[in-house]
Amino acid sequence: MIRLGNMSRRLFVRSLAAVMGIFFVRPSRLFGDTEPAAGLSIEARAEKLAKIFTNRNSAAEVGRYYLDATPVRPDLSELVQSLSSPKKGDILSHLRLKIREDFATSRTVSVDGWCLSRTEADLCAVAALAAGRA
Repeated sequence: MIRLGNMSRRLFVRSLAAVMGIFFVRPSRLFGDTEPAAGLSIEARAEKLAKIFTNRNSAAEVGRYYLDATPVRPDLSELVQSLSSPKKGDILSHLRLKIREDFATSRTVSVDGWCLSRTEADLCAVAALAAGRA
């Protein structure tokens, strides 16, 4: 588990709400109903992943904290590849499954005492990198 620095409770709650938005967003908001075409650039795919969040700025802030505290900082390409579905289909279902698996296998990070799955943290990191905040 990775522990991240001090973050105000207000910022964390707003950011957590942005992260949890993944469970309530319509799939068509992200990629239509399927994984993005393989022909899209990493930057374009990252931009689409960042659109998952209803409050992208808060998600990017969490992502920045996560990236700052990560000993080996992943690059945008690594993150996008790790979040992509191995087969065509609903990317949101894939991400939800990864999040559940993260919690089941203790692949979590702690942000000011709050527990996020590694997938949620990686999504926030994509939002930060896509916004140029990291």
